[in-house]
Amino acid sequence: MISGQLAKASSDLHIIWGYVAVAALGLITISSLPWIRKMAYGVFMICHIIGLVLFLAGLALHVPEAIPYCVAGGCLYLADLSIRAARTRITTASLQVVPGCDSTMVTVPGLREGWRAGQYIVLRIPKLGGLGGIEGHEFTIASAPEADGLTLVIKNVRSSNQTIFLTNFATSRLVIGVIVS
Repeated sequence: MISGQLAKASSDLHIIWGYVAVAALGLITISSLPWIRKMAYGVFMICHIIGLVLFLAGLALHVPEAIPYCVAGGCLYLADLSIRAARTRITTASLQVVPGCDSTMVTVPGLREGWRAGQYIVLRIPKLGGLGGIEGHEFTIASAPEADGLTLVIKNVRSSNQTIFLTNFATSRLVIGVIVS
């Protein structure tokens, strides 16, 4: 008898949207596990974007009183993305291995203002290809704005695919495209 009631209730459209919202939160939670995020950052990002959209839509269609909150949350997220996009710069960088210290020096001559030494940036390297090209890594800035562009000194850490890429491919001076935010 109870299973018949559950099946009948589960066929209501607003209940189905509640299931969608819960499943979206499950997708976000599972893809946030550290080992998944580390192993497949691009999958983590895609799951979060899809999960956020499905959660907000599912919640709004499950509980009509939540629509204003879902719209407000969606607008705040879009505003955040817009501000980040406005601060992002696409430019070229020069990579060079620093002999004797297992590090790579990244110089971005096109960026000469808007930071202080000690702040951090998020660096993406599209040359990595695929989802690895959208993965961003935070690095501390090692130069003052008055210098000849932004300079990063990146220590080679074996757990970071991007740093291994920098060390392996920057055996001589290499100029590549980067996205700095």
